[in-house]
Amino acid sequence: MKAEKENKHIVIDFYTDWCHWCKVMDEQTYKNSDVVKMAGESFIFAKINAESSEKLSYRGQEYSYRQFAAALGVKGYPATVFLNDKGEFITKISGFVKPDQFLPLLRYFKGEYYTKMSFDDFMKKKNMGSGS
Repeated sequence: MKAEKENKHIVIDFYTDWCHWCKVMDEQTYKNSDVVKMAGESFIFAKINAESSEKLSYRGQEYSYRQFAAALGVKGYPATVFLNDKGEFITKISGFVKPDQFLPLLRYFKGEYYTKMSFDDFMKKKNMGSGS
């Protein structure tokens, strides 16, 4: 698997064509230059239309995109799912996330701080949620 070979976490953007906030997140968050830079260096990003019947294979099973979204607990849109480099589920975040809120999340997952502390604790640590 590409993520494991490159030692990168996976970020999946679940969206629908009719979802207003999905479009806002595309424009404001996923096209933000800082997000694009960090994403390209440290993550594998995927966009999945959660209402599509297109198929994918995950952990030895075939799913439609709709089934895959349901299997990961996606109930509203947009939803962002984080997987580790082995494709194992870490967490799901529902709703629109602004770029200045999304960047600390990327840092949290990139540094694998989720294995050591909660996101709230991560944000309380000096300079953890901002900058380098």
